[in-house]
Amino acid sequence: MSDPELLEILSETKDPLKVQPFLKKCFEAIESLEFDDETKIHAMKSSEGERIQYVKIIDPVLAKGNVEEWLKPVEEVMIKSVKDVIDKANLDYTKAGQEREKWVT
Repeated sequence: MSDPELLEILSETKDPLKVQPFLKKCFEAIESLEFDDETKIHAMKSSEGERIQYVKIIDPVLAKGNVEEWLKPVEEVMIKSVKDVIDKANLDYTKAGQEREKWVT
C-alpha cells in the first residue's frame, strides 16, 4: 500500500464505507465488508463471491473516527469467523455418514 493510499484511508475515518476500495490491500482475499444501514459490519466477501458471516458484529462508529480502532477488530473477527466456518464444516463432514468418495462427487 502506498503512502497516499494510507493517508486517504486515514482521512476517510468518518465514513467507514469509503475505506472499502482499499480493503484488498489491507487484507488478502477480502473484496468488501458487508455493512448494514447503521454502518455495522456483519460479514466479509471475497472477489470470488464467497461470503462469511462474522461471529461478532463490529460497529465502526464506536471507534469515534479512528480507522485503526475498527480495522483491528475486523482482522480479529475475520480470523475467528473463518475458524468458525472451518469448525462447522468439519462437524458437518463427520455427521454426513458418507464415504468421502460419495461426498466429493
